[in-house]
Amino acid sequence: MSRFTMPVKSIVLDLETSGGGRDARIVEVGAVALDEELEEIGEFEMMVDGRPMEPAASAVNNITDAMLVGKPLWAECYRKWVSWCDQFKPYVLCTWSDFDTSILRPEYERIGIRYPHPGHAWDVKTVVWYECIKLGYPSRTFPVDRACELLNVPFVGQKHRALPDARMEAKLFKIAVSKKPAEQMW
Repeated sequence: MSRFTMPVKSIVLDLETSGGGRDARIVEVGAVALDEELEEIGEFEMMVDGRPMEPAASAVNNITDAMLVGKPLWAECYRKWVSWCDQFKPYVLCTWSDFDTSILRPEYERIGIRYPHPGHAWDVKTVVWYECIKLGYPSRTFPVDRACELLNVPFVGQKHRALPDARMEAKLFKIAVSKKPAEQMW
């Protein structure tokens, strides 16, 4: 079996937000950096004051307004995130659908910053979903925890939090492109 490699490093990004609408703000950033062979080479986690939290969002990610008090606003902390990403140049962002980039781009626009990440993001959700469909596991919805369940990958950490979700997304992506059974991946 040939080993899958990417042409550049990957940063698997997961965001938690204050809600789901147009005014949703970033409240947590989690990311895992992968080398060209999809081995983890770093991780990033940061909470952001994106209040107010919508009750529906808090019910999913368990992040409350009280947890965000004292955290930096996006304008105050985006440089830390960008600097962390830049150490892995060249890289491509990988996300679980386009939701994360649809939130990330407006956050930069609000503070007058040109989008600093290269190219378009790779949608790892579609890659993993396709693998599940080929294995006979269609699913109407496809959150990270459902993908873990279908591929028999134990979810590690708190579900619907940025860094644990990013870790699992990276594992699922590696499984999908490597064609190895999940139990052989660790």
